[in-house]
Amino acid sequence: MASEGSQTPRYEFAPEESSNAADEAIDLMAQVGKPMYPWQARSLQLMLGCRPDGLWAAFEFGLIVARQNGKGGVLEGRELAGLFLFGERRIIHSAHEADTAAEAFERMREIIDGTSWLSKRVKKMNSAPGKQRIELMNGQKLSYRTRTASGGRGFSAPVVILDEAQALKARQLAAIMPVVSKQPNPQLIYAGTVDDRAAVLRGVVERGRGRIGTRLGYAEWSADPESAPEDRASWLDANPSSGLDGGLTLEYIQAEYDAFMSAGALAQFNQERRSIWPEAGALGTLIGVAEWEAGLANIVLPKSDEPIAVGVAVTPDRKWASVGFAWKVDGKTRLDLASHQEGTDWVIPFLTEIAARRKIATVAVDQMGPAGTLLVPMGAARLPVTAANTAGYKTAVAEFVDGVRQGRIQHRGQPELTVAVNGAREHKLRDGFVYARRDSVISPLEAVTLAAWGLTQSAPSEPSVIFL
Repeated sequence: MASEGSQTPRYEFAPEESSNAADEAIDLMAQVGKPMYPWQARSLQLMLGCRPDGLWAAFEFGLIVARQNGKGGVLEGRELAGLFLFGERRIIHSAHEADTAAEAFERMREIIDGTSWLSKRVKKMNSAPGKQRIELMNGQKLSYRTRTASGGRGFSAPVVILDEAQALKARQLAAIMPVVSKQPNPQLIYAGTVDDRAAVLRGVVERGRGRIGTRLGYAEWSADPESAPEDRASWLDANPSSGLDGGLTLEYIQAEYDAFMSAGALAQFNQERRSIWPEAGALGTLIGVAEWEAGLANIVLPKSDEPIAVGVAVTPDRKWASVGFAWKVDGKTRLDLASHQEGTDWVIPFLTEIAARRKIATVAVDQMGPAGTLLVPMGAARLPVTAANTAGYKTAVAEFVDGVRQGRIQHRGQPELTVAVNGAREHKLRDGFVYARRDSVISPLEAVTLAAWGLTQSAPSEPSVIFL
């Protein structure tokens, strides 16, 4: 049996690439006195592939490794290269806990302060709690911040690193995603450990393991769930730094095992040290990851004189609104998330602009939901609106879920829409269900669901509001 941890991930996935910027990042870490373990270097190689057009091949990247293995070294390599090699305008290192963000800042400050040819490029470092930031002479910034209940409000950067991603909430990602994805060359990095409450990260895991999507990169070190908890070889599979200079020792892992075993908590040992996910539940969403990704297609909007149905949804707190399109091609319903923006003031002008250049069959709205307040101004704008009552909305959701499961729904994998699907759970009614709006993340999904339902309704002969 090998005495060192596995340097090759149990699962790995990377989009196609034409070149790789990782070698420069790995060399830079060596030059600043932080040589990377082979597994850390491999993580950067999967993360930093470039397409022929110069964009990152992986818009999203997931890194799963047990605690105390040196995950932070991978993130430091990415951040240091982004600042001093790649010229990225701004990088945000986001953590769940303030102490974690502060610790990451201090490690980076030590690296830069200990390297004169890096420190001379620094304009200032702000170490104030909650405002830790490194700013270069040319204006580039690396900011450290804590995720809050307001989600990603205030995030604006081409690179966002989500440390402690196991604690990431769907509503936080839903707020972050549109801001990041609108950057010219964005990258969103999830770095975390196994946690049975980690719905968002578990979605990344399912996509990474299944090699689902065209712009996702993934690396996971974990034990075979069929192996015994006391199997030392499985410890090495899940802990790549074990046995390496400065890394975990098998003696330490053995002590952990003994402690968990004596406490009758081997399930926690499996989760925290062997990175084995609990079997129960997966995401627990209405629409499975594989079901949704099966509908990926190369989609182009129809010609302007071909009718489309439009759906509009607003989050319960009214901080976000979404507009979706739906149309039919060869018996399939095709979807496009036309817009997902903050606030609601933009919705009516956006719809009237669309109506001026496209043939709209109907604009579908749940009259009992938060978007119901827009019905009057929609009517005033002479938009052909169909307002769904509770029964209509329930039908819209049921038909949409059935359509995805039966392969009748096609989409182009827009990140905001995928996040909404991963966060969608059911709110049970007496004789059915609708989407649960409590997490305020599903408005993009609700918009395209209503648009798809609108295709099945009789369009008003004149611009008006009809209630169904």
